[in-house]
Amino acid sequence: FGRSTVPPHERTVSGQKVLDQDQASAESVVVRFNPWTAVVNRTLDLDVTLNKPTAYLDTDPDGQWIGTKLTPQPEADGLKIKLKALRARNGTVTLAPLTHPKRVLQGLNGAALFTQDNQKIDFHGTTGVDSGGRVALNGTWKQPQQQLLLTAKSQELTLAPLVGFLPPNPLRLKSGTYDGRVQLDYRPQQPLQLVSQGTLANADIQWPNPLVFAKAQRVELDVAATVPSKQQPFLKGKANIQG
Repeated sequence: FGRSTVPPHERTVSGQKVLDQDQASAESVVVRFNPWTAVVNRTLDLDVTLNKPTAYLDTDPDGQWIGTKLTPQPEADGLKIKLKALRARNGTVTLAPLTHPKRVLQGLNGAALFTQDNQKIDFHGTTGVDSGGRVALNGTWKQPQQQLLLTAKSQELTLAPLVGFLPPNPLRLKSGTYDGRVQLDYRPQQPLQLVSQGTLANADIQWPNPLVFAKAQRVELDVAATVPSKQQPFLKGKANIQG
């Protein structure tokens, strides 16, 4: 297919109709499927690739990023249509949180794999960030539990401009570039779990419990943090501070 677009659309938030500014386009769309499976099993599993896609995503007043819900398509003449995979090549994504400056992901390449009638999404990808650095992501979203399991590996990633994209937390970071791995486990109504193993350069950081101030040329981290929604967070592990 040629150029395709998804324009802004109207939806309901907290009982009121608002214009959702989320939008996307792609220079071209490639759709692959196995005709033999379609004939034998009466199921059309679509593998969709977006070439040079661009997207704009913002948060609504409820703090949600994307209001679209993926639902299984009804059968047409006995043929079931399912999205099996969605891939992106050389994409650009603008992220605009409600209370923080927007950021742009550049050179995005990755894929999302849909299983269990879209109730489970496994995804992976690599991208550059306009504020500095690169990151590789690998994770799983489980729709029924609203659970996100995410592993991010970064190279010279400038952290301060990205703190606002995390769920509410007490971290205060004025400066620092990070090389290493971060694992995140998010589940509603449960404490956020974070594990970090890596090196923070030119760091200026503060954490309240236990009270940690670090302003150094290099901080080697091997720490785990538990962040309850309405209680003091807890940090454990070790940090080697140099300079």
